[in-house]
Amino acid sequence: MKDVVEKLYWMLSKEWRLLLYSINIASLLLGCLMKNPSLLSQPQYPLDKNCFAPEQFHKILYLAIQRLYNEGVSEVTEVEVENVVKNKPAYFEVLQDNNYIDFINTSKELAIIENFDYYYNTIRKFALLRDLKDNGIDIKE
Repeated sequence: MKDVVEKLYWMLSKEWRLLLYSINIASLLLGCLMKNPSLLSQPQYPLDKNCFAPEQFHKILYLAIQRLYNEGVSEVTEVEVENVVKNKPAYFEVLQDNNYIDFINTSKELAIIENFDYYYNTIRKFALLRDLKDNGIDIKE
């Protein structure tokens, strides 16, 4: 019974976390970061993996982008992402299950660098709200 309760709690927890996340905006933010990974070095735009935590696929892509940026890549494509993740079978499976090649191409095509502030502010707002909720603070208002 305890396992069922824990599983139900996790499912409900994930459900509300997804309500505090915008898959579309996060996709566009990732598209901007793939076009211009140097945005990760801007102190006014602090990002970390928790900003993308509700969607494992996004989180894995973010981690790959961050690693590639640290290695000096100036634009991220599906080839670089695959090279980073191929040694982690669980991560690579998540990427494949989410059709990462099409996702990368589409999100880069649709992302508008000039809208980066909007994408960033939206995702950071949701991340902060999730942190508050995780720490027991009522965020209903």
